[in-house]
Amino acid sequence: GGTREMSMRYIGIDAGGTKTELLLSDEKGKQLRRALLPGINAARMPVEQAAEVLARGVAQLGGVADCLYAGIAGAGTPVLARALRREMEKRLPEVKRMKVASDAFNAMNGEIGLRNGLALIAGTGSSAFLRTDTEIVQIGGRGPLIDDGGSGYSVGRAVLNAAYRAMDGRGPQTALVQAAENRVGMPLEEAIPKIYAGGVAEIAGFGPLAAECAQAGDTVAREIAENCARELALHVTAALARISMEKLTCVCSGGVFRSEYL
Repeated sequence: GGTREMSMRYIGIDAGGTKTELLLSDEKGKQLRRALLPGINAARMPVEQAAEVLARGVAQLGGVADCLYAGIAGAGTPVLARALRREMEKRLPEVKRMKVASDAFNAMNGEIGLRNGLALIAGTGSSAFLRTDTEIVQIGGRGPLIDDGGSGYSVGRAVLNAAYRAMDGRGPQTALVQAAENRVGMPLEEAIPKIYAGGVAEIAGFGPLAAECAQAGDTVAREIAENCARELALHVTAALARISMEKLTCVCSGGVFRSEYL
């Protein structure tokens, strides 16, 4: 008898602003190995650095695959996606076939396959991607310096802003002060170095406090949470305005959607 041919090996990557997950599976979908790395955003770091992080993760899985798909936050533009794929190919010559795109398609394809639809992402950042028969359109998602309404970062920043304003007497009193101190583990007066050191991901971690305090009846938190919901709804209405379909499947993904209140 001849030797049994090895089965195909696939690697899927889901890289967001908070964490990067990698999975190695066989052709039947059996999970062989997982890896977890810090979050990355391809639009906010050099492509070489992002590729290096991803290559390290692939090495943890064994470094060899027939096909690799990387859905990466910030990689929604074709130019950036191509540049990142080139850098990854340099570092992963053993991978036979590779594709890089936005992490929005991880959510969309995982839920509805390759059918038309809308992926609404609200994690550390926010964005929406509309897929039709003729095009893929990005809505929002230009990053925390420009446009990330409804994201965990924008909500977390609003939470901290409201808490510090309340402490100063520049804004109404709010339960967000105590909630933020509980989360950071120290008085807010002392927390600025820790918050700034953690950057965007650290600030996004305060986002869930808005819904928690809103549910408990805090009016300041309720305004922040409702503004988050309005911003995310705008992504959807903007997508609907572009199409003539009566129904559109919308896939919601990201940590913001863990809140039933939102």
